Amino acid sequence: MKIVRPKPCQFCPYKIETPSGVWHADEYEKLRAYDEETFNQPFATFACHESPKAHCCGWAQCHGDKLLSLRLAGYPEIPEITAPIHASGNDAANFGQRDIENPSREARAAMRILDRKIH
Repeated sequence: MKIVRPKPCQFCPYKIETPSGVWHADEYEKLRAYDEETFNQPFATFACHESPKAHCCGWAQCHGDKLLSLRLAGYPEIPEITAPIHASGNDAANFGQRDIENPSREARAAMRILDRKIH
């Protein structure tokens, strides 16, 4: 069974301090589906972008025990919140998508760091 990462990764799309525009628009769009009523949510869990073998901590903390996919995964323990996160998947997606066309210097720096980590 996968675990929930102990804390959000450096550029978690749910973290308020993650610059807008770091991730592709499709990645942010995925967050919205987990705000649906439990029975309408995706069956798939949301993996951490930096540690794909773990569930995303920000996702688990934001949506909590309402997550259908986390229930199906056997209710892995959700760590206590250690960094400010957005109140919902829609809030995180709206913020993240806001600057995609014109990312800030901080967002571009985050993208370079992530590119080195992933590739």
